[in-house]
Amino acid sequence: PKRLLETKIFKDLATMTVEDGFVPYAINSPLWSDGASKQRWISVPAGQKVTVKEDGTLAFPVGTRFVKQFDLPDTVQPRGRTKHLETRVLVVGNATTYGLSYRWNAAGTDATLAPEGFDETITDDASGSTRVWHTPSFGQCWQCHRAENRVLGFTQKQTSRDGQPQMFADKGLFDANLVAGWPAPLTQPTDTGKSLEERALAYLAANCSGCHHEGASYTGGGQTWIASPGVALSARG
Repeated sequence: PKRLLETKIFKDLATMTVEDGFVPYAINSPLWSDGASKQRWISVPAGQKVTVKEDGTLAFPVGTRFVKQFDLPDTVQPRGRTKHLETRVLVVGNATTYGLSYRWNAAGTDATLAPEGFDETITDDASGSTRVWHTPSFGQCWQCHRAENRVLGFTQKQTSRDGQPQMFADKGLFDANLVAGWPAPLTQPTDTGKSLEERALAYLAANCSGCHHEGASYTGGGQTWIASPGVALSARG
């Protein structure tokens, strides 16, 4: 659909109320997104469940959708526009995972599909500063997510917080027996009660492991350094 309203993801765009079947969630170490605040939802097709593969990664049924809403933080007073910036939708297909970006209009009443991407310069009336917000193109989304089940943020370590695994089971997203074996959470980079090393490695896991992971390589060949969570420093390359 060319308009966000037509996707049937939200019941009400004014209140950002999602349709039944979309489950909100949070992660421990969010990807840095130029200071934007974010909301996240997942929807699994009726009668389907997320499973765990032999390598410990999650397998999402075909038709699973992930929605991420990007807004300017409360401290920013944008000139002539709403704080809503962009809504991204990630869809798990038969042999690939692909993303679509919807760019919000200045009034904040709807968002339109932006397959070619878009750059917008935003002026903050509170500080007088400007920033450029980049909405990725279809191809740019596909660069990171094109592999089968290539979902970067929704992992067991990332979602292990605030009773979420049990909530996922209660909502029917997972089988209840998965909750008992849920791995330890990824450290939250803002948690000053954890060591600086743990916090830094969690930040790298969120922001770098999408490209720098086991099996990845440089364009010219050779293994890249590893940013995946749980990898010993000596094995990171």
